[in-house]
Amino acid sequence: MSRRRWLWLLGCLVWVSVPGAALAQDPGEGSQLRYIAELKQRNADYGPGCNGVGISAPRSVAMPADLGTRWVAGHSACIPGMRLVMSCLGEVASDERVIGCVLQVADGEAAGEITCERITLIAPDARFGPDPALSEALSEGSEGAAPPCSAAGAWTTGAAAAAAFVVPAAASEGDLAVLVNVDGAEVPAFLIPAGQLRGDGA
Repeated sequence: MSRRRWLWLLGCLVWVSVPGAALAQDPGEGSQLRYIAELKQRNADYGPGCNGVGISAPRSVAMPADLGTRWVAGHSACIPGMRLVMSCLGEVASDERVIGCVLQVADGEAAGEITCERITLIAPDARFGPDPALSEALSEGSEGAAPPCSAAGAWTTGAAAAAAFVVPAAASEGDLAVLVNVDGAEVPAFLIPAGQLRGDGA
């Protein structure tokens, strides 16, 4: 998807979002900042290549058609038998931030199906589930027809899912993370650099 079309789509998502629509989940024990910091350290420890923590690429950066390239390996989150890639971008509207992400299975397969409940955005003070209506809108505007996370199908090579989140802007200015629960046991994670949340793909 071109950067211009992606920003247009995010603009539409922001326009249809309802103030207060953030779907905060139980944050568990205290702040999520430590969790994000630990993810960043784990990623640094892995070094380049396919690892347990991926880096979410901005949608303004075109993913190579060949998902076996070194570039994709450096942006992948992996569990035994499966490799995932993800791209995200954000835009602020008033007091809220809309974050749109597309998750793709680069290779491998696992039992079960991709659902919105298996994708979680980690912000400094809370965890958020995808907004179903905005995820549907993101899907409709995605080239390649990535289905919304509510109807993405099985965990198989080539499968993709669109997920959109609405979070408080003031509480999501730093690096964020997304957890993807594939089978309930192995949970790969993606770091979202703060620059992607300004909507400029930095």
